[in-house]
Amino acid sequence: MVTFTFESGGKLYAKTMGVTQELKYEVDGKKIKIALPDGANVLLTVAEDGSLDGWLSGKLTKKK
Repeated sequence: MVTFTFESGGKLYAKTMGVTQELKYEVDGKKIKIALPDGANVLLTVAEDGSLDGWLSGKLTKKK
């Protein structure tokens, strides 16, 4: 399971298996580009319901 916490200024906290990493992100319309520590990027698409498509493990949904 992964949890993303997006903050203003392009800062993102990704928590998985108890480990939190600070990452950077950019928004372009309905696309979010996340810069990974190894230099690679992940491109996510914001769906109509606010969920994010394109993550390695599938669709990410908002916490309720």
